[in-house]
Amino acid sequence: MGRDVQEAYKNLLEKAKEAIENRTTQNNNGDQYNFFDVLGIQNREIYHSRFLKDLLCPKGLHGQGDLFLGLFFEKFSICGSSNLKNAVVTAEEVTKHGNLDISIKCDGCYIVIENKIWAWDQDRQLCRYSKTSHNGSKPILIYLTPNGSKPSDYSTGDMEPRDKSKIKCA
Repeated sequence: MGRDVQEAYKNLLEKAKEAIENRTTQNNNGDQYNFFDVLGIQNREIYHSRFLKDLLCPKGLHGQGDLFLGLFFEKFSICGSSNLKNAVVTAEEVTKHGNLDISIKCDGCYIVIENKIWAWDQDRQLCRYSKTSHNGSKPILIYLTPNGSKPSDYSTGDMEPRDKSKIKCA
Protein backbone atom coordinates (compact mmCIF):
# COMPACT_ATOMS: atom_id res chain seq x y z
CA MET A 1 0.00 0.00 0.00
CA GLY A 2 1.42 3.40 -0.99
CA ARG A 3 2.32 6.03 1.57
CA ASP A 4 -0.43 8.38 0.31
CA VAL A 5 -3.10 5.70 0.78
CA GLN A 6 -1.82 4.88 4.28
CA GLU A 7 -1.91 8.56 5.20
CA ALA A 8 -5.45 8.89 3.82
CA TYR A 9 -6.60 5.91 5.93
CA LYS A 10 -4.91 7.36 9.01
CA ASN A 11 -6.64 10.73 8.47
CA LEU A 12 -9.99 9.03 7.90
CA LEU A 13 -9.69 7.01 11.11
CA GLU A 14 -8.67 10.10 13.10
CA LYS A 15 -11.67 12.05 11.76
CA ALA A 16 -14.01 9.13 12.55
CA LYS A 17 -12.64 8.94 16.09
CA GLU A 18 -13.09 12.69 16.47
CA ALA A 19 -16.67 12.51 15.18
CA ILE A 20 -17.54 9.70 17.59
CA GLU A 21 -16.03 11.58 20.52
CA ASN A 22 -17.90 14.77 19.57
CA ARG A 23 -21.16 12.87 19.16
CA THR A 24 -20.75 11.41 22.64
CA THR A 25 -20.16 14.80 24.25
CA GLN A 26 -22.91 16.52 22.23
CA ASN A 27 -25.47 13.82 22.99
CA ASN A 28 -25.94 14.30 26.72
CA ASN A 29 -29.38 12.68 26.95
CA GLY A 30 -28.09 9.21 25.96
CA ASP A 31 -30.13 8.86 22.76
CA GLN A 32 -28.42 6.90 20.05
CA TYR A 33 -29.19 6.58 16.39
CA ASN A 34 -31.27 3.49 15.68
CA PHE A 35 -32.23 2.70 12.11
CA PHE A 36 -35.03 0.42 13.35
CA ASP A 37 -36.62 3.59 14.80
CA VAL A 38 -36.06 5.48 11.55
CA LEU A 39 -37.83 2.72 9.61
CA GLY A 40 -40.65 2.50 12.16
CA ILE A 41 -39.95 -1.16 12.92
CA GLN A 42 -38.36 -0.84 16.37
CA ASN A 43 -40.97 -3.21 17.85
CA ARG A 44 -41.14 -5.67 14.96
CA GLU A 45 -39.34 -8.75 16.20
CA ILE A 46 -39.37 -10.53 12.85
CA TYR A 47 -37.40 -7.71 11.18
CA HIS A 48 -34.86 -7.66 14.00
CA SER A 49 -34.45 -11.43 13.68
CA ARG A 50 -34.00 -11.26 9.91
CA PHE A 51 -31.41 -8.51 10.30
CA LEU A 52 -29.52 -10.42 13.01
CA LYS A 53 -29.66 -13.59 10.93
CA ASP A 54 -28.02 -11.84 7.99
CA LEU A 55 -25.45 -10.15 10.20
CA LEU A 56 -24.47 -13.45 11.85
CA CYS A 57 -24.49 -15.45 8.62
CA PRO A 58 -20.98 -15.84 7.14
CA LYS A 59 -22.58 -15.66 3.69
CA GLY A 60 -24.69 -12.60 4.60
CA LEU A 61 -25.13 -9.59 2.37
CA HIS A 62 -22.69 -7.62 4.55
CA GLY A 63 -19.77 -9.32 2.77
CA GLN A 64 -17.67 -9.64 5.95
CA GLY A 65 -17.60 -13.45 6.11
CA ASP A 66 -17.65 -14.84 9.64
CA LEU A 67 -16.47 -11.60 11.29
CA PHE A 68 -19.76 -10.80 13.06
CA LEU A 69 -20.44 -14.42 14.00
CA GLY A 70 -16.96 -14.65 15.52
CA LEU A 71 -17.58 -11.48 17.55
CA PHE A 72 -20.94 -12.89 18.66
CA PHE A 73 -19.27 -16.13 19.80
CA GLU A 74 -16.67 -14.09 21.65
CA LYS A 75 -19.29 -11.87 23.33
CA PHE A 76 -21.20 -14.87 24.67
CA SER A 77 -18.13 -17.05 25.35
CA ILE A 78 -19.49 -19.74 23.05
CA CYS A 79 -17.62 -22.87 22.02
CA GLY A 80 -14.57 -21.96 20.00
CA SER A 81 -15.46 -23.47 16.67
CA SER A 82 -12.63 -22.65 14.29
CA ASN A 83 -14.76 -23.26 11.23
CA LEU A 84 -17.38 -20.52 11.46
CA LYS A 85 -17.35 -19.83 7.72
CA ASN A 86 -19.48 -22.96 7.19
CA ALA A 87 -22.02 -22.08 9.89
CA VAL A 88 -25.67 -22.27 8.87
CA VAL A 89 -27.73 -19.42 10.30
CA THR A 90 -31.51 -19.65 9.94
CA ALA A 91 -34.28 -17.23 10.88
CA GLU A 92 -37.78 -18.43 11.74
CA GLU A 93 -36.88 -22.12 11.75
CA VAL A 94 -39.93 -24.34 12.28
CA THR A 95 -39.33 -27.33 14.56
CA LYS A 96 -41.60 -29.75 16.41
CA HIS A 97 -40.71 -27.80 19.57
CA GLY A 98 -41.76 -24.42 18.19
CA ASN A 99 -40.58 -21.72 15.82
CA LEU A 100 -37.02 -20.63 16.56
CA ASP A 101 -36.29 -16.95 15.95
CA ILE A 102 -32.68 -17.70 14.95
CA SER A 103 -30.63 -20.90 14.96
CA ILE A 104 -26.91 -21.27 14.33
CA LYS A 105 -25.43 -24.64 13.44
CA CYS A 106 -21.72 -25.21 13.02
CA ASP A 107 -19.06 -27.78 13.89
CA GLY A 108 -20.19 -29.28 17.19
CA CYS A 109 -22.13 -26.21 18.21
CA TYR A 110 -25.84 -25.43 18.13
CA ILE A 111 -27.27 -22.09 19.24
CA VAL A 112 -30.89 -20.97 19.52
CA ILE A 113 -31.59 -17.27 19.88
CA GLU A 114 -34.94 -16.15 21.29
CA ASN A 115 -35.42 -12.53 20.32
CA LYS A 116 -37.94 -10.81 22.63
CA ILE A 117 -38.90 -7.24 21.79
CA TRP A 118 -41.65 -6.18 24.17
CA ALA A 119 -43.44 -9.51 23.68
CA TRP A 120 -44.68 -11.81 26.42
CA ASP A 121 -42.94 -15.09 27.03
CA GLN A 122 -44.83 -18.08 25.70
CA ASP A 123 -45.75 -21.10 27.78
CA ARG A 124 -42.62 -23.25 28.31
CA GLN A 125 -41.08 -21.65 25.21
CA LEU A 126 -37.41 -21.90 26.22
CA CYS A 127 -38.07 -25.25 27.87
CA ARG A 128 -39.37 -26.56 24.53
CA TYR A 129 -36.46 -25.01 22.61
CA SER A 130 -34.00 -26.70 24.98
CA LYS A 131 -35.31 -30.04 23.69
CA THR A 132 -34.21 -29.34 20.11
CA SER A 133 -30.90 -30.75 18.93
CA HIS A 134 -28.56 -30.72 15.98
CA ASN A 135 -26.22 -33.66 15.30
CA GLY A 136 -26.69 -34.74 18.90
CA SER A 137 -25.83 -31.31 20.32
CA LYS A 138 -28.26 -29.62 22.68
CA PRO A 139 -28.67 -25.90 22.05
CA ILE A 140 -27.00 -23.04 23.81
CA LEU A 141 -29.97 -20.75 24.52
CA ILE A 142 -29.58 -17.01 24.12
CA TYR A 143 -32.39 -14.74 25.26
CA LEU A 144 -32.19 -11.27 23.67
CA THR A 145 -34.28 -8.39 25.01
CA PRO A 146 -33.98 -4.60 24.78
CA ASN A 147 -32.98 -4.43 28.45
CA GLY A 148 -31.13 -7.74 28.93
CA SER A 149 -33.79 -9.23 31.19
CA LYS A 150 -34.00 -12.91 32.10
CA PRO A 151 -36.75 -15.20 30.83
CA SER A 152 -39.74 -15.78 33.06
CA ASP A 153 -40.45 -19.05 34.86
CA TYR A 154 -43.45 -19.29 32.53
CA SER A 155 -41.03 -19.63 29.58
CA THR A 156 -38.44 -21.86 31.27
CA GLY A 157 -41.13 -24.17 32.68
CA ASP A 158 -39.75 -27.27 34.33
CA MET A 159 -36.16 -26.83 33.13
CA GLU A 160 -33.57 -27.95 35.66
CA PRO A 161 -32.09 -25.02 37.63
CA ARG A 162 -28.61 -25.78 36.22
CA ASP A 163 -30.03 -25.58 32.67
CA LYS A 164 -31.87 -22.32 33.45
CA SER A 165 -28.64 -20.84 34.77
CA LYS A 166 -26.93 -21.58 31.44
CA ILE A 167 -29.32 -19.37 29.44
CA LYS A 168 -27.31 -16.39 28.20
CA CYS A 169 -29.18 -13.08 28.40
CA ALA A 170 -28.42 -9.80 26.68
